[in-house]
Amino acid sequence: MKISPALRTIFLFLACLVTTVVAARVSIPGYYSDHMVLQRDQPIRLLGWADAGERVRVQLGNNSAVVKADRNGKWTVLLPALPAGGPFLLSFTGKNTIELKDVIIGDVWFCSGQSNMEWKLGWLEKEKAAIRSFDHPSIRIYTVPHLMAGKATVEVQGAQWLPCTPENAPAFSAVATYFARFLQQEKKVPIGIIVSAWGGTDIEPWISPGTLTQLEKHRAALDRLGSVGDPESYLQQSKESQQRWEDSLIHADLGGRENWKDPVTNDADWPTITAPAVWDVLGYKGEGVGWFRKSIELSGNDIKKPMLLSLGQVHNKAEVYVNGKLLDGPATIGKQQFYVVPASLFREGSNLIAAKVYKFWSYGGFIGKATDMYLLKPSGPLSLAGEWRFRPGFLSRNPMLFRGPNSYPASLFNSMVVPFTSFGLKGVIWYQGENNTSRPSDYAWHLQALVNDWRSHWKMPQLPFLVVQLPNFTAPPDRVGNYTLIRAAQQEAVTLPNVALAFTIDVGDSTDIHPVNKMDVGYRLNLLARKIAYGEEKLVASGPQIDSIEAQGARLLLSFNSTGSGLLTPDKYGLVKGFEIAGEDGRFHWARAFIMENKVVVYTEHVKVPVHVRYAWADNPDAGLFNKEGLPAAPFNRSIR
Repeated sequence: MKISPALRTIFLFLACLVTTVVAARVSIPGYYSDHMVLQRDQPIRLLGWADAGERVRVQLGNNSAVVKADRNGKWTVLLPALPAGGPFLLSFTGKNTIELKDVIIGDVWFCSGQSNMEWKLGWLEKEKAAIRSFDHPSIRIYTVPHLMAGKATVEVQGAQWLPCTPENAPAFSAVATYFARFLQQEKKVPIGIIVSAWGGTDIEPWISPGTLTQLEKHRAALDRLGSVGDPESYLQQSKESQQRWEDSLIHADLGGRENWKDPVTNDADWPTITAPAVWDVLGYKGEGVGWFRKSIELSGNDIKKPMLLSLGQVHNKAEVYVNGKLLDGPATIGKQQFYVVPASLFREGSNLIAAKVYKFWSYGGFIGKATDMYLLKPSGPLSLAGEWRFRPGFLSRNPMLFRGPNSYPASLFNSMVVPFTSFGLKGVIWYQGENNTSRPSDYAWHLQALVNDWRSHWKMPQLPFLVVQLPNFTAPPDRVGNYTLIRAAQQEAVTLPNVALAFTIDVGDSTDIHPVNKMDVGYRLNLLARKIAYGEEKLVASGPQIDSIEAQGARLLLSFNSTGSGLLTPDKYGLVKGFEIAGEDGRFHWARAFIMENKVVVYTEHVKVPVHVRYAWADNPDAGLFNKEGLPAAPFNRSIR
């Protein structure tokens, strides 16, 4: 069909008209939605876009304001502060109208960090039955999608505010949800939670470029920040790059080509490693594939029945072989693995167990307990802990580690923090630090920088900040490693006003970096919030903290604050675990400790003149001191003079 020039002109006019109307439509950020919570008792700042010069009317309940979009099409409006209440209809009217329903006024908390903040209720097996009772319509949660950006952005798409219902709760942050439940039950006001977290991230991506430039070591990485480009496509390219790398491990693995799963392979010249352990301790760096091999002896009676094989917790995952045959079983990342081994795979005499371990990040090998590594024979368990042979099959670097947020300081601040700085807040919760344990020396600086940075961007210099101190993790219980040092850095950083630390030294899991007890963490944060943000000054909100030390000959008398109703130890004999003392030589010895008149007496026959004392000063310590409110004492390392 031939179109006449006159008709073509009409079509072009209509197309331009449609384009003009679309361009002029009032629009709002994607994180405004039905069920949204706005901060009470603070002026309410709202923003959006329209055609340059277009007048936009914003109405929340009975309050309204009219604003004109600037020459770039952006508008911002400030509505009067409101007390807790609702629901309200929030509308934006220009040449079109947008309506958001069921908007309420309450207290908004910004919850950020890495995987322990992100960890969802639905991922906790023990919480699945309890989730049925999570019916709290006045608690609303917005989960920020993972997004990187090379420059600051005000827009986030792909999520919406959701009420806390049994249907929605499995997708919510466990720590944040428990925090909100305890707080809402106490304060009887709506609670809004913005969860902006990304598992496996360092602290540096969450800090602004302007703040990070204060440290020379970040400047080169900040120069690369602009190469991130479009956040969504960049992240997709990164995921595709990682998947290609993971697929390549099958072909690059020397162990697969040389059949290291087979008993005939001679591993006599392989290095030995004492399991549970990771290959990093042997000096092998990088991600990829490593092979662990162990020979065991079985009698004729042993091999007549199937057996249960456990290698404990494997990081990141493993393929397990018995005498060259792959076992059927899960390859769940970071979980304890159990395999039922058919009797037909065993032979009398020597048998080979081989584990092809994949490391995608962090560590590669066995990170669980020695007692979780065993073969359950008919006659009883055979320990598989101890000496194994190890050899790397292929080690390189996971490209995602170079393309993800940790390679680009400020990339998450730009995309997952900046958009929400227009929101009024009651406070912030920060749960992060695991990813910085490899370099704890400057963590205190970064954490204080983050607090000051965010307060500056929210224009709230006294914004309450609640920090979760890392819980106990790894073994053995007396190792003073980087988790100990990160906890110390966190304690150093919370000297800023209106910043508090939630002690969790008693609720961790030595074999799991993601402990399942999120309820106590949420409860303790709620106590701190009530004291710091809500002014309940007399509330016992934390466990005992060292106050003073008095030397009495060979004994030390320790005084604490935050003792609440009194000091307590769960030990049935009244001894307090976790204390060590040292003399001038700095060599620490385990000490006997007991509570006397709400103080702790510490001593050991190995130190006649004590100079140093420390408590729970290890990655996975014995924590034996609490107040009667059930809150654990803070770890410390102090000198008398």
